[in-house]
Amino acid sequence: DSRGAVRPGQGRDTVCLPLSGELGPREVRRLTDGDCPRSSKIKLQLYDPTAGLALQVGFVTFQRANTEVEHEVDAQGGLVRLCAWCDFAGWRLDAGQTTAVEAFLVAAGTDPYRQLEAWADLAAERCRPRRWEDAPIGWVGWAWVDPLTVERYEDVVMRNCQAIRRRLAGYGVHYVWISIGNLRDGVPGDWLAWNWDLFPSGPERLAQNLRELGFRWGLWCGPFWICTAQRDQVEQLQAALLKDDAGQPMVVRGEWQFGQAGWLPKEQRPRILALDPSHPQTLERLRRAFSGYRAWGVRYYMLDFLHAGAGSISSYPYRRHHDRSLVAGPEAYHHALQVIRQAAGDDTYFLSSSGPSVHNAGIVDAARTGSDFGEGRPLY
Repeated sequence: DSRGAVRPGQGRDTVCLPLSGELGPREVRRLTDGDCPRSSKIKLQLYDPTAGLALQVGFVTFQRANTEVEHEVDAQGGLVRLCAWCDFAGWRLDAGQTTAVEAFLVAAGTDPYRQLEAWADLAAERCRPRRWEDAPIGWVGWAWVDPLTVERYEDVVMRNCQAIRRRLAGYGVHYVWISIGNLRDGVPGDWLAWNWDLFPSGPERLAQNLRELGFRWGLWCGPFWICTAQRDQVEQLQAALLKDDAGQPMVVRGEWQFGQAGWLPKEQRPRILALDPSHPQTLERLRRAFSGYRAWGVRYYMLDFLHAGAGSISSYPYRRHHDRSLVAGPEAYHHALQVIRQAAGDDTYFLSSSGPSVHNAGIVDAARTGSDFGEGRPLY
């Protein structure tokens, strides 16, 4: 900076914009706030309006090692420590070998908005985000009705798709998204197990009926999930289950309450465990599921609860993973996403939901930023 040392954080109005790494509300916070997050994934944006100084510290690549930015303040809220590092999480480099680290950035100036835009441009050059010319506009197959326990799901889908064609012709509605009801017993994990009670026509005939109406269809999927209700599969996948610090299978959802599980007393409902994103059994499972879906004509997904396999960039860090050639966290996670993308096809739209946001760039087409609504849920 032409004025010498850049010292944001000396005024009590200095603010920061952290990034948690997972989808959720992002708020600009004063450094003096006691509950202001002191750590950030990928980058931290600071702005001191009194001095007119903006400082950005972070990384423009972030899909191999976990990238962290941490700061501390004194009793008056002044910035006294700022650290940034790449965490390779125990990954080992052989003697005499070298490896690339993530690209680091420091930007100083007067305009925090310009710095954020410049960061996005620099990151985009490196992670090559996917771009669609038009948004995939569609209908969510169980908003405002209950096709799991009241009506038959297939009837709800076809009735509404026919109504869309009659009443919304010309509006470009070309997708219909079916969620959970396609799964046998409404249980996640065995993704190709079909629910013949709710969709008696079967997947191929359903796809044909939708194509005749001009629709592509999509599905909900939690790719790193396996439900304890599928006892045989859980037993077969023991080596592929992620473990917690105690060495026990990591529980990422304490209760599954949809489908038949919803009729059980709460204490008897199954739990959801997480699959190792680097394990061959997990990767083969993903290839088989998304290749099968592609053969059925599925061209849209809401990929949900991705934090189950994201490790250190998420709320579920795991104890260890199978393929130690991959760095725990971002690299292992991104490798699994690439397997899903290859099986699903380049012409398939991925919308991510709960879990990482920025780390999905280059594989996922969009990140969901709103809450669920419909299904009888309030709009809070």
